Amino acid sequence: LLFIAAATLLYAEYLHNYVVIARCSWPELEAAAGGHSGGQEEAVVRAMVVADTHLLGSRNGHWFDKLRREWHMRRSFQAAVLLHAPDVVIFLGDLFDEGKWCSTEEFRAYVVRFSDMFAVPEHTHIIIVPGNHDIGFHYSISRSLSGRFERAFNVSSVGAVEVRGVLFVTLNSMALHGDDCYLCTAAESSIKQLYRELSCSRGDIGPCLSASIKPLLPANLQGAAPRPVLLQHYPLYRVNDAHCSGADAAPDKVKALTFRERWECLSRDASQQLLSSLQPRLVLSGHTHYPCTTLHRHPDTPPLEIQVSVDDIMDATVDDPDYAAEEREYMEQQQRADKLTRLGSSNKPVVIIPEVTVSSFSWRNNKKPSFAMVTLTRSRHSVYKCEMAREVTVMYIYISAGVLFLLSLFRRKFWWLEPVYRALY
Repeated sequence: LLFIAAATLLYAEYLHNYVVIARCSWPELEAAAGGHSGGQEEAVVRAMVVADTHLLGSRNGHWFDKLRREWHMRRSFQAAVLLHAPDVVIFLGDLFDEGKWCSTEEFRAYVVRFSDMFAVPEHTHIIIVPGNHDIGFHYSISRSLSGRFERAFNVSSVGAVEVRGVLFVTLNSMALHGDDCYLCTAAESSIKQLYRELSCSRGDIGPCLSASIKPLLPANLQGAAPRPVLLQHYPLYRVNDAHCSGADAAPDKVKALTFRERWECLSRDASQQLLSSLQPRLVLSGHTHYPCTTLHRHPDTPPLEIQVSVDDIMDATVDDPDYAAEEREYMEQQQRADKLTRLGSSNKPVVIIPEVTVSSFSWRNNKKPSFAMVTLTRSRHSVYKCEMAREVTVMYIYISAGVLFLLSLFRRKFWWLEPVYRALY
């Protein structure tokens, strides 16, 4: 009986994670269309992408809930690192559940706990972007909240990391509201600088930055800068998750909910600005807690032109002629601007940019958690979703073991009935 109990505990809490994650594998890259220049193979980078771990603090959740879910995340992560040996581990924000509320002492304990739970070998690169639960939504961010996270993990609102020729650009999603706050102003300036550096490295513009400006691109990046992989917490703008598919996608009711710009996703303007300035080949995001793949068009498809009279959309009354005249002029200007925008974008070639939104890593947020395994070279990439052990499966393991335990106990307790049973049957 003790053997059954010990074996069940060992398998359910330790070995089961290895069995499940061992079924995953790094995705294969498609052959390059024109072959490799100079006949040399491109260096391959394997990245493990984790989102929304939401480590609990002192406010939310029961202590057993915290113990159970975080033990599972620890074991799953360590199994993945041991079995698949990623070159890079990427965390897409919301590392903590209460980072936006906790005190300085609690935050320090958070950082220590996170570093212990998600420890990696020394040669493995770690890339981290902040989430709204780490530093707060835009309206509640302070210099103290954003500063302590940046210092703890050596991150900034806009950054660039190079690994074997693959360029990653990291963004603070809460700094992309475009409202001239201290965080947004700095982020917008950095994006413009990064655009200039990328264009300059490719020979598209000149002159390059002056020597007095510290470059954002890594100094070890050789040759023309490749199209980057964009890493951020919020997804780019999309209406909702109705297009997302798969058994682990969000429930239908959740998928039908319209995303609020700057809350569930970036604004449409910010999204198009990023796609235009940085020209990423792949976008990786989190925040929604459910996996999804979205194909973005750039330039974005302009809305259908609908002939509407200015009088039909004005709300001024006849009793207010001055206001009515100003509103009419404003609406006519808006219509002319919209028409020019549609005409200007119609001749531009449309580029399709894939975005992979990664599931939450925690049982607390998703009953079917997963992480992404991405194989990359300087010019190619392939993404695979690795499904993790499910809490319901672990519960079934314990229930099955419990039934077996009771049957064994019954047999031991009523062993004397066995001769009677044999005599009768």
